[in-house]
Amino acid sequence: MRTLYGGKKDKAVVVGISPDFDLNLRLRCAKRVFLATAFAKISGWSLIKKALLESKAEINIVTGLYCCYTQPELLSEWLDLLPNKPGLRVSLAVSPDSHEQDQAFFHPKVLIVLDDNG
Repeated sequence: MRTLYGGKKDKAVVVGISPDFDLNLRLRCAKRVFLATAFAKISGWSLIKKALLESKAEINIVTGLYCCYTQPELLSEWLDLLPNKPGLRVSLAVSPDSHEQDQAFFHPKVLIVLDDNG
Protein backbone atom coordinates (compact mmCIF):
# COMPACT_ATOMS: atom_id res chain seq x y z
CA MET A 1 0.00 0.00 0.00
CA ARG A 2 1.32 3.43 -0.87
CA THR A 3 0.07 6.96 -1.31
CA LEU A 4 -0.94 8.36 -4.66
CA TYR A 5 1.96 10.80 -4.91
CA GLY A 6 4.44 8.86 -2.79
CA GLY A 7 4.81 11.58 -0.17
CA LYS A 8 4.46 11.33 3.58
CA LYS A 9 1.77 14.03 3.69
CA ASP A 10 -0.39 12.33 1.03
CA LYS A 11 -3.80 11.30 2.24
CA ALA A 12 -4.82 9.34 -0.88
CA VAL A 13 -3.81 5.76 -0.20
CA VAL A 14 -4.05 3.31 -3.09
CA VAL A 15 -4.03 -0.43 -2.44
CA GLY A 16 -2.19 -2.48 -5.06
CA ILE A 17 -0.67 0.46 -6.94
CA SER A 18 2.61 -0.35 -8.68
CA PRO A 19 5.74 1.42 -7.40
CA ASP A 20 6.35 3.08 -10.77
CA PHE A 21 2.80 4.48 -11.12
CA ASP A 22 2.82 8.16 -12.12
CA LEU A 23 -0.63 9.76 -11.99
CA ASN A 24 0.40 12.93 -13.81
CA LEU A 25 1.98 10.94 -16.63
CA ARG A 26 -1.21 8.90 -16.97
CA LEU A 27 -3.28 12.11 -17.02
CA ARG A 28 -1.06 13.67 -19.72
CA CYS A 29 -1.44 10.56 -21.91
CA ALA A 30 -5.15 10.02 -21.26
CA LYS A 31 -7.87 10.05 -23.89
CA ARG A 32 -10.64 10.62 -21.37
CA VAL A 33 -10.71 11.61 -17.72
CA PHE A 34 -13.72 11.46 -15.42
CA LEU A 35 -13.47 13.12 -12.01
CA ALA A 36 -16.32 13.24 -9.49
CA THR A 37 -15.76 14.73 -6.07
CA ALA A 38 -17.91 15.82 -3.17
CA PHE A 39 -16.10 19.16 -3.15
CA ALA A 40 -13.22 20.80 -4.99
CA LYS A 41 -10.34 22.85 -3.60
CA ILE A 42 -7.49 24.66 -5.28
CA SER A 43 -4.98 22.61 -3.27
CA GLY A 44 -6.24 19.38 -4.84
CA TRP A 45 -6.62 20.89 -8.32
CA SER A 46 -3.02 22.12 -8.19
CA LEU A 47 -1.80 18.51 -7.96
CA ILE A 48 -3.30 17.54 -11.33
CA LYS A 49 -3.88 20.84 -13.12
CA LYS A 50 -0.67 20.99 -15.17
CA ALA A 51 -0.98 17.41 -16.40
CA LEU A 52 -4.62 17.84 -17.33
CA LEU A 53 -4.05 21.11 -19.15
CA GLU A 54 -1.14 19.57 -21.08
CA SER A 55 -3.24 16.57 -22.12
CA LYS A 56 -5.51 16.33 -25.12
CA ALA A 57 -7.99 14.31 -23.08
CA GLU A 58 -11.69 14.84 -22.92
CA ILE A 59 -12.08 15.92 -19.29
CA ASN A 60 -15.35 15.63 -17.38
CA ILE A 61 -15.45 17.10 -13.88
CA VAL A 62 -18.46 16.89 -11.58
CA THR A 63 -18.19 18.39 -8.13
CA GLY A 64 -20.61 19.06 -5.34
CA LEU A 65 -20.95 21.88 -2.87
CA TYR A 66 -20.52 19.50 0.06
CA CYS A 67 -21.02 21.70 3.13
CA CYS A 68 -19.78 24.70 1.11
CA TYR A 69 -16.21 23.34 0.87
CA THR A 70 -15.98 23.85 -2.89
CA GLN A 71 -13.99 27.02 -3.39
CA PRO A 72 -15.60 29.70 -5.58
CA GLU A 73 -12.13 30.70 -6.83
CA LEU A 74 -11.68 27.25 -8.32
CA LEU A 75 -15.10 27.30 -9.97
CA SER A 76 -14.16 30.66 -11.47
CA GLU A 77 -10.85 29.26 -12.74
CA TRP A 78 -12.66 26.36 -14.39
CA LEU A 79 -15.12 28.74 -16.04
CA ASP A 80 -12.20 30.77 -17.40
CA LEU A 81 -10.61 27.59 -18.82
CA LEU A 82 -13.72 26.40 -20.67
CA PRO A 83 -13.33 28.53 -23.83
CA ASN A 84 -9.62 27.65 -24.18
CA LYS A 85 -9.63 23.94 -23.31
CA PRO A 86 -11.63 21.93 -25.84
CA GLY A 87 -13.14 18.82 -24.33
CA LEU A 88 -13.34 20.24 -20.81
CA ARG A 89 -16.72 19.91 -19.17
CA VAL A 90 -17.41 21.03 -15.62
CA SER A 91 -20.68 20.38 -13.82
CA LEU A 92 -21.91 21.22 -10.36
CA ALA A 93 -24.02 18.63 -8.55
CA VAL A 94 -26.33 20.00 -5.92
CA SER A 95 -28.43 17.84 -3.65
CA PRO A 96 -31.68 19.72 -2.95
CA ASP A 97 -31.90 18.88 0.75
CA SER A 98 -28.21 18.40 1.55
CA HIS A 99 -28.33 21.14 4.17
CA GLU A 100 -30.72 19.08 6.28
CA GLN A 101 -29.38 16.50 8.71
CA ASP A 102 -29.80 12.86 7.65
CA GLN A 103 -30.47 13.76 4.02
CA ALA A 104 -28.57 12.17 1.13
CA PHE A 105 -26.06 14.36 -0.68
CA PHE A 106 -23.59 14.13 -3.54
CA HIS A 107 -20.37 12.73 -2.03
CA PRO A 108 -18.30 10.72 -4.54
CA LYS A 109 -14.53 10.33 -4.76
CA VAL A 110 -13.92 8.90 -8.23
CA LEU A 111 -11.13 9.36 -10.78
CA ILE A 112 -11.22 7.33 -13.98
CA VAL A 113 -8.43 7.76 -16.50
CA LEU A 114 -8.81 6.04 -19.88
CA ASP A 115 -5.98 5.69 -22.38
CA ASP A 116 -5.56 3.78 -25.65
CA ASN A 117 -5.93 0.53 -23.71
CA GLY A 118 -9.33 1.32 -22.27
